[in-house]
Amino acid sequence: MWSIFQKNTGKIFGGMFVFCFVVLSFAEYVSVHDRSFLAWRIEFVDPTSKDLSFQMQNDGQARTFRYVVYVNKRPMHEGNVAVGTGEIKTFPQQDLIDQGAVFQGKVRIHMEDPQGGVREIFKIL
Repeated sequence: MWSIFQKNTGKIFGGMFVFCFVVLSFAEYVSVHDRSFLAWRIEFVDPTSKDLSFQMQNDGQARTFRYVVYVNKRPMHEGNVAVGTGEIKTFPQQDLIDQGAVFQGKVRIHMEDPQGGVREIFKIL
């Protein structure tokens, strides 16, 4: 039995190498070409300041997104925006709240796509 293994060691390891290479190549192909879970994201331009400006990056298909800005659970501003594939759209603070508005508390920015995907970011002022 041991002599059979010694004679075929190269074939066994070569077969395992080819099998692993094929499986990992397929997994990498799927992860690169199926980006539906990473199709778009939102983030604050400066997460450490009191500035509410945020940006949205769309890596998926061009779509129209709906967003709502909540301050202490009350909607302050809402809108729709079309963002193309590969585009980064910035939402400046002056477009999100009234000029001179003073507020404190928790700010939540809620954004959703037509397929039901939702992203939210929070900031406490």
